[in-house]
Amino acid sequence: MRKSVKLIRSKLQLEPVEFVAQDIMSAPTFSRIVLAYEKAIDEQYLIDGLERVLRYFPLLSGRLVNQAGRAKIFLHNQGVHFTTQIAPLSCESFSSRKHSKDYVRKLTSKRRPWQLFNRDKPLMEVQLTHFSDRGSILAVSIHQQVADRVSMSHVLEAWCNACRGQAFSVPDSQQYQLDAREASSFANGGSKLFKHLSRWQQTFVNRLCLMSVKEQMISIEKRSLSVLAANLMHQLADSEQWVSTQDILVAQLWRSVHAAQGGRRVPQMSYGVDLRAVEGAPSSVHFIDNIAAHRRIDAPLEEFNNESILQAAQRIRRSIETIDFDDPSKLVADSEEKQSHDALSDKSAEATASGRVTIDSGELLAAYPLDFGAGEPIWYDLARVKQPQSLLIHQSLDGRFFDIHLRLPKKVLKRFEFKLPAVS
Repeated sequence: MRKSVKLIRSKLQLEPVEFVAQDIMSAPTFSRIVLAYEKAIDEQYLIDGLERVLRYFPLLSGRLVNQAGRAKIFLHNQGVHFTTQIAPLSCESFSSRKHSKDYVRKLTSKRRPWQLFNRDKPLMEVQLTHFSDRGSILAVSIHQQVADRVSMSHVLEAWCNACRGQAFSVPDSQQYQLDAREASSFANGGSKLFKHLSRWQQTFVNRLCLMSVKEQMISIEKRSLSVLAANLMHQLADSEQWVSTQDILVAQLWRSVHAAQGGRRVPQMSYGVDLRAVEGAPSSVHFIDNIAAHRRIDAPLEEFNNESILQAAQRIRRSIETIDFDDPSKLVADSEEKQSHDALSDKSAEATASGRVTIDSGELLAAYPLDFGAGEPIWYDLARVKQPQSLLIHQSLDGRFFDIHLRLPKKVLKRFEFKLPAVS
């Protein structure tokens, strides 16, 4: 497939680089953006900014690893491949446009065998080249089959904001700005798009926009909230679904800002990948209000790892295939479930040794977890399954509690419970 290289120049005169997120989306599978700067860029600022940004995007946050209590991005083959090099070319000799384009193609000509959902291949490549005298070239290569174009455009925009005034210029995103009047109108239901949201989503967006109007958060978070709220309206114009990954960023920012203001309890959120529209690839991200539906289990996270959870998921799938769902004894009534939950709570040792998996009736989904993030739930699709179902892992912010929910078709059953094996 043909690759394209876009060169967005700052004229090497310390002028802001005008960057529009849609410019990088010229190729259906693989895209690049190249930025030229007169001053040398500090790669550590780029890495730190990218680290902060990736935490808020669930489809990408699986590329995080927790080291000594702090999340770090993979900077090698399992997420973001970040390289730095020194070019023999001087900044002055880069002034010729023909020479510039040829040199950029030479710098970024290495082709990689991209594969869908292959986590051994980088999701994004960042190549920083310093001139021999001054100035830098920043080349970002994106694999769009792993991250959808909406997600990646907002990742780059949020990355620019995270590095604002430190590494490179702020992108030109005025088309996403939401002023106070528009925010107030949208929050009060004045927008026609507001009716497409559920009651909980209306409450969430209402608080989001009102907080943006009252200027109760720091500048970067306020701008991100305004940008994403406006983009939400644009998306709802084309679809009635709550569809894109940047909504998760809004949720994370809302939660962090709200928690910082008086330490009040913030509702936790879980999300999953809806595979109904596109086979083999995630097509949308949905919020699940888990304030009442999801319960906490007093089981330390250290006693569980990815392998045990995946083994439990496989065991559950095998068990489901052999369960006689017509047998009334297999269905757990609400009262029985409450008694079972109370009994489990009383047995602290048993609760510590194992968690509970709850199978809920719901829509047809297919998703399986790969990693735990830094206190966040992560969904990722592995393959289509014969019987559509989903597995949700919800983890609390402090990492001490988690819930696991398995979703099956409504006609299959109402509720069924399993236990996770403890890790020895």
